[in-house]
Amino acid sequence: MEASDPSRPTLRVVPIDEPEGLDGSATGGAPGEIPGTTLSAKYRLERLLGRGGMGSVHLATHLGTGRYVAVKLIAPQFMRNAHFVERFRREARAAGRLRHPHIVDVTDFGFSRLGEDEVAYLVMEYLDGCSLGQVLREEGSLPLPRVVEILEQVCSAVHEAHQAGIVHRDLKPDNIWLEPDRLGGFRVKVLDFGIAQLADEAVLPSSTASSPPLEAPMATAALTRAGAVLGTPLYMSPEQCRGQALDPRSDLYSLGVIAHQMLAGAPPFDGPVERVLEAHQSGVPPRLRRDRRGVRVPAGVAQVLGSALEKDPARRPPTALSLAQGLRARSQGIGQVYRRAFALYCEHFPMVARLSLIAHLPLLVVVLATLGMSLGGLETRGIAGPVAAGILRLLNPLAAVLAATLVSGVLALLAVHWEVAPLRSLPLRWAFDLLRRRAGPLLRTSALSLVRVLGGFALLVLPGFAVWALEAFWAPVVLMEGLSGREAFSRSRRLARRCLGAMALTVAFLVLVPAMVHGVLGMDPASARGDVGTARRAWVELSSLVGILTTPLGSLVVALLYLRARQLGGETLEEVMTRADGEAGLAEWERRMRTRLPRTRTDPASGSAPRP
Repeated sequence: MEASDPSRPTLRVVPIDEPEGLDGSATGGAPGEIPGTTLSAKYRLERLLGRGGMGSVHLATHLGTGRYVAVKLIAPQFMRNAHFVERFRREARAAGRLRHPHIVDVTDFGFSRLGEDEVAYLVMEYLDGCSLGQVLREEGSLPLPRVVEILEQVCSAVHEAHQAGIVHRDLKPDNIWLEPDRLGGFRVKVLDFGIAQLADEAVLPSSTASSPPLEAPMATAALTRAGAVLGTPLYMSPEQCRGQALDPRSDLYSLGVIAHQMLAGAPPFDGPVERVLEAHQSGVPPRLRRDRRGVRVPAGVAQVLGSALEKDPARRPPTALSLAQGLRARSQGIGQVYRRAFALYCEHFPMVARLSLIAHLPLLVVVLATLGMSLGGLETRGIAGPVAAGILRLLNPLAAVLAATLVSGVLALLAVHWEVAPLRSLPLRWAFDLLRRRAGPLLRTSALSLVRVLGGFALLVLPGFAVWALEAFWAPVVLMEGLSGREAFSRSRRLARRCLGAMALTVAFLVLVPAMVHGVLGMDPASARGDVGTARRAWVELSSLVGILTTPLGSLVVALLYLRARQLGGETLEEVMTRADGEAGLAEWERRMRTRLPRTRTDPASGSAPRP
C-alpha cells in the first residue's frame, strides 16, 4: 500500500502468506532440516510443524529428558545479516522474560550448525491442541461464555507482558493457542512475542516524509522502531496502522477486534489491506447487537468492546485486566448473581446459620421478653407494664438493625474470600476479630445509614428506597476498604451507579421477601380452630425472627453485587484480595502462593541470551 498523505512515511505491506527475505526472495528452510538432525547435541528434530516469514518451527525431542519440545529456527539467509540475528535474539529475550501459565514457556536459546550453515534456535514447550484461528475458521463464532473465558486468560497473559514492559503488537487468533486440559476443557496460551516492543529499550526516531520506504513483512519477527508498521492488518490498532510508537493500549485494541470476531464471526473491518488500514484509523466499528448464532449480545458487553475499539488510546480500558473484568461483569445478568448467592448460602449453610443466630441473639431476647409479657398479661398492669412494653417495642427494630449490620459485615468479608480465595477456609472467629477491630466505624456508619434511610422514607417513600439502593454497599466498603461515614456512603453511591438496576431489584428483594414470609407466617392455622388470641399473638411475635433465615441471603446478594460493581469499574479482584489485616495471620502456603521470583531482566546492550 502506498500512502497518499505526504506527511506520513510510505508504507509497503507484504501479505502474511508471501513473506520475503532481505533480498526479496521467498523464505526458505535451513539445509539439514530433516528428521534426525541434532542441534547442539541436545535437540533431535522430528518433523516440520510450520514455516513462517523468518524461519520454521519443528517438533523435536530433548535428548536429556526424552520429552517433546517445539524448536523455532531462523532461516540461514537471515543469519548472514546481523540485523536479523538481533531480531531473533530480541525475540528470545522478550519471551524469556515472561513466566506465566497462559504464555508459552521458552526454555532455551542458542546457535548451532546445520550442514554448512549456522542457525539460531529458540526452544519452547510443545503444545497439543489448536489455535483459536482454526476454531473460528471452522465454527465461525463462539458463545459469549466461551468468549469471556478465553479473553480472561488472554488478558491475564497480556497484562503480565505489559507489566514486564512488553507490548505484543501481533495479537490475533492464530497467536492464541487452546490446549486441552484433560478435563474436558482447555487452557489458553499466548504465542509469539517475536515483534514485541521492549519499553525499557531505546527506539529509533520516527520516520519523516523524507525517509526511505519502510518495508514491513507481516509475518516476521522484527526489531521495533517508531515509524514501522508491524503486525497483521485485521487486528492492528489505529496508531499501529500509522506507524507510530506503541504502548500497551495498542494490544487492547487488538483484543477488542478478536473479541468482536469471536462473537460476530468476522472482525469489525474486512476487505483489501488498504481499506482495512484506513478503516482502523477512521471507520466506525459495527455495534454488536446479536452474535452470529442470533443470540442477543448484552448491551454492556457491546459497550465494553466498543471502548476497547476506541480510536483514541486514552479512551480505551486502562489495562488488559480491567478489560477482562469489565467483560466478565457485563456478561453476567442479575439472575446469575442471585443463583450464586443462593449456592453460597446452601454450601455454607451451617456457618451462615450459626452466624445469623449469634447476631440475632439480642433480637431473640427482646422477642421472647415481649412474648412473655403479652402472654402473661403484663403489658397493661400498672404504669411499669406499658412502659416496659414500649421499651421492648423500641428495642425490637434496633436489635433487628444490629443483627443485620453484624450479618452483613461478616458475610461481606466471608463472601469476598469465598469468591476470590476459595482455598482458604476462614473460621467465623477470624471474621469476628476483624469485625471487632472495625466495630466503631461499622456501628457509626450503620446508625447514620438508618437515619438517612428513615429520613428518606419520612419525606416520601421513593426517596427512602433510592437512598437504600444507592448506599447498600456501605458494609463491604467499611470492612474491605477501611472507609466510614460520609466517605463510605459516597463510595457506595459510586459503586451502586454502575449496576443501578440490579441494586433496585435487590432492595425490592430485601423488602418483599421478609414481608411475604411475615404475611404467610401471620396466617396461623390455629385461628381456624378458634384459638385466635394467644396463639396468633405468639405466632406474630415469633415471625419477626424470620430474619435469621432471610438476612444472610440478602447480605450475600449485596456482597456479590459489591464485587460485580468493582469489576464494572475495571477494578481487579486482586485488589480485593488484599487482606484487611495485611500479611499477619497468613498461612505458610498463602505466603508461598503470593511470592514469586522477580521478572528476568536483560541488559539491552549485551549480546547474550537471557539468563535466569
